Amino acid sequence: MNLRRCLKNSKRCYRHTHDHTKTAKRKALSLTQGFAGLGEGEEIKEISLSLLDLPPYQPRAYFDEIALTELATSIREHGVIQPVLVRPKLGGRYELLAGGRRYRACQAIDRATIPAIVRELDDRQALTATVTENLLREDLNPVEETEGILKLIALRLNLDEADISPLLHAVRNQRQGRKISRSIDDGLIAELDTLFGELGRMTLETFAAHRLPLLNLPPDVLTALRRGQLAYTKAMAIARVEDAAARAALLESAIGDRLSLSEIRLQVKALHSPPSDVDGRELKQRFERLTAKAKRSQLWTNRDRRVQVEELLSNLERLLEGGG
Repeated sequence: MNLRRCLKNSKRCYRHTHDHTKTAKRKALSLTQGFAGLGEGEEIKEISLSLLDLPPYQPRAYFDEIALTELATSIREHGVIQPVLVRPKLGGRYELLAGGRRYRACQAIDRATIPAIVRELDDRQALTATVTENLLREDLNPVEETEGILKLIALRLNLDEADISPLLHAVRNQRQGRKISRSIDDGLIAELDTLFGELGRMTLETFAAHRLPLLNLPPDVLTALRRGQLAYTKAMAIARVEDAAARAALLESAIGDRLSLSEIRLQVKALHSPPSDVDGRELKQRFERLTAKAKRSQLWTNRDRRVQVEELLSNLERLLEGGG
C-alpha cells in the first residue's frame, strides 16, 4: 500500500492493515523462534548443495573472507552444527532462506550436502524469514541492520519499502510537535513502537535520527561501512567532507592508518576551516597525519631507526626555536 494513500486517511489505512499486521506479527515471531528448533512435523534432512537456490532478496551483500574461511575450517572439523532453513520449490529444488554463510562455507570446502530444515512458506513468509534471520546475526553491520529493519517494517505494515523512511520521519516530527502534512494515526504508531520493542535494538526516534541518515552517505563511505572497514561514528564524520577527492584521501587514511574518531574529526575540522593558503592547509594535514601514524608505530622502540628519529626531532626543534 502506498504511503500517500495511507496518510490521506490514516485511520482507514490502520484498520485496513491492522488485521494483516497482527497475523504478520505472529508469523514473524514464530519464524524467529523456529530458527532455534524444529516446528511441528518438521525434520532435519541432508540436502545436496547443487539443489539449493539463493533467494531473490539477499540482505547480506558483503561476506568477510577471513570469517568465512574460519567458518569453513570449523565445518570441516566439526560439521554444520546449526541447520539452514529452506523451502521447497518445483522440480525437487529448494530456496535457501537462512544460513547464507554456512552455505558458502560448505561450497568453499566442496562439501556435497548440508543439513536443512524444510519449511512450507509462501513468498511473503519466506521474505520475512530471510529478513528476520539476518537481523538476528551478531555481526550485523549498521547498514545491513538499517536496510533489514526498513524491509521488515514494510512487510509488517503492508507498505512499499520506499515509503517507510518518510513515514518514520513523519512520526518523529509529529511527536516533536513539528508541523506535518497529515497526522499519523495512534494505532499505526503503536504498531511501529511494538516492532521496535520486539527488535530490542533502538527506539523509533533513535532509528530515524541516527540510522536513516546512513543510507544517504556518499557511496565510497557507505561501501566501507558495509564492509566493516569503518565504524558508524567515523563514517558519519568523514561524510561531512564535501570534496570527493579530500574525502577519499581521508577515508583511505582512516582505514589504512586506523585513525581514531578524534583524529578524523580533527582532520575534518581542518578541511572545513578556511585556510590562509592551500599549501599551508595541506602541510598541516600532512603533519597531523604523520604525527598520528608515528605515535602508533612507536618508531623510538626500533633500534635501527633511533638515529634517524633523533635527527628528525633535532631538526624540528631547531625549526621551532627559529634556528634554521
